[in-house]
Amino acid sequence: MAQTSSANVVMLLAFTRPAPPAGVKGQQRLAYMEERAWFSGDHIDYAGRMGKYADKAESHDEIFAQVPSHGNFMDYVSRQGTFAGKGEGGGHAPSGTGVFGRQGAIEGKALDALREELKSTKSIIWHGVISPRKEVGDRLLANKEAAMQFMEANFDRFLNMTHLKAKNVEWYAGWHDDSSSGIKHIQFAFWEKAPHPNAKGGMSYTRFGCVKKQALADGLEQFEEYFSGHQHDVHIVRDNLSKYLKQASPKEVKRDIANDLIALAKVLPNVRGHAGYNHPDYAPYRKQIDAIALKLVRDVPAVRERYQAVMERVAEREARHKAVAENMKNMQPSADKMDKLRADIRARLGNSVIGMAKRFAYDEKTVEWAKYREEQDYLRQNALKRRARQQQERMRNKNFKRMSRMFDAWYASEGREVLDYYEEIESIQTSWKDRSTFK
Repeated sequence: MAQTSSANVVMLLAFTRPAPPAGVKGQQRLAYMEERAWFSGDHIDYAGRMGKYADKAESHDEIFAQVPSHGNFMDYVSRQGTFAGKGEGGGHAPSGTGVFGRQGAIEGKALDALREELKSTKSIIWHGVISPRKEVGDRLLANKEAAMQFMEANFDRFLNMTHLKAKNVEWYAGWHDDSSSGIKHIQFAFWEKAPHPNAKGGMSYTRFGCVKKQALADGLEQFEEYFSGHQHDVHIVRDNLSKYLKQASPKEVKRDIANDLIALAKVLPNVRGHAGYNHPDYAPYRKQIDAIALKLVRDVPAVRERYQAVMERVAEREARHKAVAENMKNMQPSADKMDKLRADIRARLGNSVIGMAKRFAYDEKTVEWAKYREEQDYLRQNALKRRARQQQERMRNKNFKRMSRMFDAWYASEGREVLDYYEEIESIQTSWKDRSTFK
């Protein structure tokens, strides 16, 4: 059994193999098989009468003979049967009983299926407890819902720190409130769902149940971070910075930085998929990206304020990291964990710079295209107006010529006679005037 502890959290972890080790014989072998039966539920007694005969037994043979009457770990975790008298989680509050997993409460057919899987599994069964300090548990692990939130947020991450893979692990847990001490804690068990490829090319379950101290230390620090109440601090301010940069306009980040971003976009290579700061094809441009990031932090007040908030939260987390490490015995959390956190923030800031560069370049092209379209529309409209004027001029000329031809035709026929008539009248009038003059 492995035990890790720090200022706020204690974690116990043990395991049982599907069969006793080859060197375990006699009574010890029977005891091991009994223990495995207790954790696998292979002798399930749904009434949960653990220990009913154990206190009266005189030997392991007698205990093992009474296995069908024993309880099992799942009933203990759910605090059912004769375990129901142990604190609030033991049954005084219905919401505190029962087991849960990744998808929430496990009940009905899902619980039956889980029991059958547990009975038939050829995997090692790991089991343990996570217990925060009393005042911490009273505040952050006060009920079953809080325990479910804790396991959902942390347990798969812890599993991935071990030699196991969370996606191939089944687990269940229960919330307990010890009636005598009042300490809230979580009991849990987990096992592999399916065999996996081994070094010999076949399929097998994990043979070694011991979890490396490094994984235990890192897991414990993760639990500490959760129970500190600050587990999301860095994420919140980091996302706040990313959100601002994602929406910032060239005007907000100053024109010279916007020009640098647009120039960066023109030299970045096109890569498939979601390419970011750590993409190998972007390695030659990281200095340029970092330089622009530095300009943003140095010259843009809104960016500088948000970036400083990120660094302050990182410093606080580093202080908690050191405090947890000081309270651990014979193990330490990963020494480079904070370096990885800073590298992650640098990469995320680089991703924001790359995103801004592409967005600004796209927006500039969009503006240029809009101007081009506007110019083309203006020219098109002028061309239409010019063609319309030309058409009107042609129509006027055509109509003038038509009217001229009509006048010439009229003049050549009726018009000539009319004009001759008026000329004759005018001649007579002139002659009469001449006569009056002689008189």
